[in-house]
Amino acid sequence: MMEIKGFRRTHAVKLPGGHPGVYGAMIAVNAGRFPPERLAALGGPIALDAAVQAEAMYFEPQGSIDAHGAPNPILFLVVAGAGFVRVGDETRAVAAGDAVLWPAGVEHTAWTDGQALQAIVVNLP
Repeated sequence: MMEIKGFRRTHAVKLPGGHPGVYGAMIAVNAGRFPPERLAALGGPIALDAAVQAEAMYFEPQGSIDAHGAPNPILFLVVAGAGFVRVGDETRAVAAGDAVLWPAGVEHTAWTDGQALQAIVVNLP
């Protein structure tokens, strides 16, 4: 059976936690981590039997996420627009077509200046 999950900007919701100008649309999650009612609240993402999670992130101009770490590595795949990422003490400009690895346990952040950015974020097991 084929499953299709839309992750256009119209499917996204404001990210909790005070990240100004950043929205997300959950694409796929490990179904074992979430009860059915929580999956529904996430917009009905594709439920996987694997320890992976994928979401689309939409940064408005001047959007940013606070610096934070994660217990697992994360791929940040820029699909449109441009902005900046910082991993540890290193800051780089990124644009559509760039992929960034945020290593486990290392603080990371992303932000935009005068233009929007769209990315696919894949949390790896």
